[in-house]
Amino acid sequence: MKGAQDRGRPPSLTPGGRVALDAVGRLRDWFDLAAPRLTAEAFAPADVARRFLARHAPAFGWTPALADLTPAAPIRLAGALSVRLVQEHQGLPVDATEVVVNLRADSRVQSVYSQYRHDIPATLRPDAARVDAVGARRIAARLTRMFRHREIGPPRLIVYPHRDHGLSPASRSPRPPRARAAFVRGVRALLAGSPAPAAGAYVLAWDVTVRTRRPLGRWRVLVDAVSGRLVDVRDELAYATGRGRVFDPNPIVTSGDPTLSSATPARTLDRARISVDLEHLDPPRADGRYRLDGAWVHMEDYDPPTYAEPVKKTPRFTYGAKSRKFLSVMAYFHIDRFRGYLESLGFADVAAASVAVDPQGQEGLDQSGTDGVAITFGEGGVPDASDAMLILHEYGHVIQESILPTSSTGNHASGLSEGFPDFLAAVYYDDKHADPAKTRGLMFSWNSNPTDASPASPPARTYDLPHRFDSPAWAAANAYGRGAIWCSAMFELYRKLGGDAAHGPTKLAARDLALRLHLVANAGIPAQGATLAQVVQQLEAADAADLHRKVIRDTFVRRGAPGYAPPPVDVYVFDGREGGYGTPDGRDDFGASLWKQDVGNTPDVWATAGPHAGDPPVTPRAGQPVSVWVRVKNRGTVGSGPVSVKAFRAAAPAMMWPADWAPLDAAAPALTVADVAPLPAGGQVVGPFAWTPGAAGTAHVLVVLECAADPAVTETLGAGAAVPHGDLVPFDNNIALRRFAVAR
Repeated sequence: MKGAQDRGRPPSLTPGGRVALDAVGRLRDWFDLAAPRLTAEAFAPADVARRFLARHAPAFGWTPALADLTPAAPIRLAGALSVRLVQEHQGLPVDATEVVVNLRADSRVQSVYSQYRHDIPATLRPDAARVDAVGARRIAARLTRMFRHREIGPPRLIVYPHRDHGLSPASRSPRPPRARAAFVRGVRALLAGSPAPAAGAYVLAWDVTVRTRRPLGRWRVLVDAVSGRLVDVRDELAYATGRGRVFDPNPIVTSGDPTLSSATPARTLDRARISVDLEHLDPPRADGRYRLDGAWVHMEDYDPPTYAEPVKKTPRFTYGAKSRKFLSVMAYFHIDRFRGYLESLGFADVAAASVAVDPQGQEGLDQSGTDGVAITFGEGGVPDASDAMLILHEYGHVIQESILPTSSTGNHASGLSEGFPDFLAAVYYDDKHADPAKTRGLMFSWNSNPTDASPASPPARTYDLPHRFDSPAWAAANAYGRGAIWCSAMFELYRKLGGDAAHGPTKLAARDLALRLHLVANAGIPAQGATLAQVVQQLEAADAADLHRKVIRDTFVRRGAPGYAPPPVDVYVFDGREGGYGTPDGRDDFGASLWKQDVGNTPDVWATAGPHAGDPPVTPRAGQPVSVWVRVKNRGTVGSGPVSVKAFRAAAPAMMWPADWAPLDAAAPALTVADVAPLPAGGQVVGPFAWTPGAAGTAHVLVVLECAADPAVTETLGAGAAVPHGDLVPFDNNIALRRFAVAR
């Protein structure tokens, strides 16, 4: 029988699964982190995924044989498994039709995302092609003839669903490179000369990839295999464009002075440099000289203008901040250091190749770009490669491509293609702000400095935006605007995970956690056309320890993510905040702290000398019994049902859960309240727990609320878990800490 919370729920594969359905009721997305294990034995992920899909084929609208789903290479990242299948039609691959099955290492399937297309016409057959591969390559070659350095890949016959992707070739600059400008003109003329297929129409097409150098480019040319007409051209280079012209990360961040610019005297900028070790450099070449080439990054002149890379007799590369050679040092150091950081997080297989960098490319224009293999930086008021935030943004695209090829340009609609690289730069350098009130929230603050900005420059990017995903601002935003909103939401999550902590190690742990969650989430979504809900769900799934899921959900509920609604039951103990994880007023403004620095001063856990909750609160005294009380509230929309309230005392200084905690009242380790009504009701007072402190000093009492509709994270921890209390209390409002100063 369905309960009140199940009425109206769309059909799912499991009782608690979240789903998205298409217009005729077929499953498109399924997500359930509580799904059972499928086997207790060793298993092949692809086999488990395929059996799961076959078993539930009717729900997805497939035949159980799955004959038209072909496996692609699975992705393994930090313990997560992502099995991928691609739809075929009449033996032809169908573009952007991944079926993604994400598994845990214990065989639990936790999500399925289907881009399967059910309405492809039977007439689209390989033998319908009138243009062969040679003819398609000839068309692509003629279209790109203005590029002197190009590499044309082998044509591939596919079924191409025509769609608006926002990746049409554009000049990207008032003064584009000549070859690019000619190419854009030619493409636009050809596309305008014949009617475009209707949105959603299927085309039998030759898919040809053309890579160019000088200027750097990656183009996808799609040719109608029946008529020979140009169907589409996609610009698959990922761009970062700033307004201005390294440091760690840049002189504005480390000084707190936003007036610095290209006009600032060299001696002032030179003082912003720091001495660093350049690691992983290659040994000297046959000429006995060192270059800025190493394990993870090397200099290469991809684009004009041409400047010789730094070459030294000794591996000491020291240049003034306005020297062109300084840009090579900047690019080398920041990419190499971040790649080492990735390895320290457990991502040794991510971006596991040396990336080619041209620190002075793009014909000197104020734009930068990457094709996932090489990065070129332009100039402008200040050179792009002199801002480490921009360097790391571009390297973020390389990371995206190494995890999921084409995702750096394939997921603009969800904000991820630009939002992930922005977030990478924002969070990694967050501890560098000399004056956060002036510079925190500004993306590329040095490259986009106000002095060098021109009237025609686009607005400077920020990551302090309050916009919700269901707001007009999101609906109207372009790829960069959506990226900025996504980055702002993720930065809010990072701050609630400890990024606003005054304690340095807590802040750095939040940085590591937030980046780890995002990297793992990137591996579990479709490479093209991922939805916002899929990305957020995979952030949840990436929290393998299940400790931070409530904060993740709360953040994206507040931001209006699709499918994320406030839970009907949300019990908590008031700690100065009404059950939230940010500011006391719940507004979570960017300028306020989103981290509770002292989690031990919870007012709704108190002690009295008498047997009544209304008796005056007292300071406990060693050897004298007191009564401890807890007020339980509910910020949901319906009554909570039974809530078990447990109270513990710290029995060891480390306060590791559960080993270092003992029941506060051995005679009554748990007390139950039948129901807690939602706000604005004042809550239920539970107690007393009898407690006699053994000695004077500081004593800690931990309260845990257990509720079927809103479990505490302690209820789902595995056997043998050992969790610091600091990884429990801030991230679950079911758990509260009260610090008592016990008198003599």
